[in-house]
Amino acid sequence: MICFRSSQYLFKEFNPNLLAHKRAKGVFFVDPLTILLFGIIGFVVVVGIISVLIYNSLVSTLKQVENAWAQIDVQLKRRADLIPNLVETVKGYAKFEKGVLEGVTQARAAIMGAKSPKDSAKADNMLSGALKSLFAVAEAYPTLKANENFKALQEELSSTENKVAFARQFYNDMVMKWNTMILTFPNNLFAGMFGMNKEKEFFQVNDEERKAVKVDFSKM
Repeated sequence: MICFRSSQYLFKEFNPNLLAHKRAKGVFFVDPLTILLFGIIGFVVVVGIISVLIYNSLVSTLKQVENAWAQIDVQLKRRADLIPNLVETVKGYAKFEKGVLEGVTQARAAIMGAKSPKDSAKADNMLSGALKSLFAVAEAYPTLKANENFKALQEELSSTENKVAFARQFYNDMVMKWNTMILTFPNNLFAGMFGMNKEKEFFQVNDEERKAVKVDFSKM
C-alpha cells in the first residue's frame, strides 16, 4: 500500500524504527512532488518520442514527393530533347505551316524553362497539343509518314508521354498524401514547428490546352 504525505509532514514524523515497521507491512510513503516530477519527465519523453516519429514520417514523405517529381522531370526533359530532331525531320519533308512548328518549339522552350510543377504541367499540356497538330498535318504527307526516323520519333514521343502519365499519377498521389499529412492533427502542429507545413502543387492536366490546334489543309 502506498500512502501520500506532504514533505513537511514526513519530516515531522520521520522515525527510522517506524519507517522500518511500516515498510515491513508494505506501507510506503511517496512525496507528491516526486510524483509530479516523474509525471513531467514522462510527459516530456512521450512528446519527444512522438516528435521524432512525426518528423521522420514528414521527411520520408517529403522525399517521396521529391523523388516522384524527379521522375516526371526526367521524362519531360527526355521528351523535350526529341523535339529538335523531330522538327528538323519535318522541315526536310514538307513546308509545314509556320505556326505549327513554332508552337512545338515554344512549348519545348517552356518545358525547359519551367520552375515549378504548375509551370511544367502547363508547358507539357501545350506541347501535347502542339504535337497533336503536327502529327495531324503529317497525315497529309505519305512520304513523311513512311520516313523511318519520323516514325521512330513519333513512337518514342508517344511512349514518353505514357511514362509521364504514370509518373504524374504517382506524383499526385504522393502530393495528396503530403498535403493531407501536414493538415491533420497532430501532424500540423509539428509540421509548423519544423517549418515543413507548405502544401505541394499537383501536376494538373488541362484537356483544353492538350487539344490539337485545327489545321486548314487547303492552305498547305
